[in-house]
Amino acid sequence: MLAWFHYLFLISLLIVSAGCGGDSMEVLSEKQEKYFIRGDRYNREGNYREALSAFLKVIEKREDAAESHLEAGNLFLTHIKDPISAIYHFRKYLELRPDSQQAEFVRQLIDTAKKEFARTLAGHPFENDIDRLDLLELVNQLKLDNRRLREQLNAVGDRQTTTGESVEGEEAAGETITSPEPARDSQPATDANDVETRPAFYTIQPGDNLSRISAKVYGTPDRWMDIFQANRDKLSNPDDLRVGVELKIP
Repeated sequence: MLAWFHYLFLISLLIVSAGCGGDSMEVLSEKQEKYFIRGDRYNREGNYREALSAFLKVIEKREDAAESHLEAGNLFLTHIKDPISAIYHFRKYLELRPDSQQAEFVRQLIDTAKKEFARTLAGHPFENDIDRLDLLELVNQLKLDNRRLREQLNAVGDRQTTTGESVEGEEAAGETITSPEPARDSQPATDANDVETRPAFYTIQPGDNLSRISAKVYGTPDRWMDIFQANRDKLSNPDDLRVGVELKIP
């Protein structure tokens, strides 16, 4: 009888252990999901629409798919060219991970997507999707851009006025003024020189971030996303900068 009791006790322990083990195997992190792994592979291979489809399947399956929202937002912004959908997924990421290390970067992505959307306003009628944006912020940004443009035009006008007065004074003195031929090809030559002198690679320095690197190589901080996308094999996220790593400059 005692042996029979021990036998039943051991069987009970095995059943309980098997049940606990089965529960633990069913719990997967988001990045262990087969569709997330598939989406990451498609993204690296350049199959962006297939990658987007895979990440959206993770979002359908899980309520905590913050990383899939971030990947989907990046794809909508950079490759699908749908800034409205990008903003939606970036905001879902912030709802799920408001205190993450990437939260500030994602807020910058939202600003970038808003600017991309603003560029389409002049050529397209307003639709319902526009309600998702803060229109006042867009209008203020456009006003700022217009103000800067006016200042540049005024500066050019002042220089032309000064040059014209100087020419009139010389003509009054009896000197013949020969107008130089316009430099029709000066601007393309400058652009070509810029491309020739731009480095193909850049080594990360202490204190660098992608915006600073963009400003160094392009003269503007706005092309940091181009650098990030060209170096996805080296950068897991835009803040993953390690001193000494060599980046490709697209």
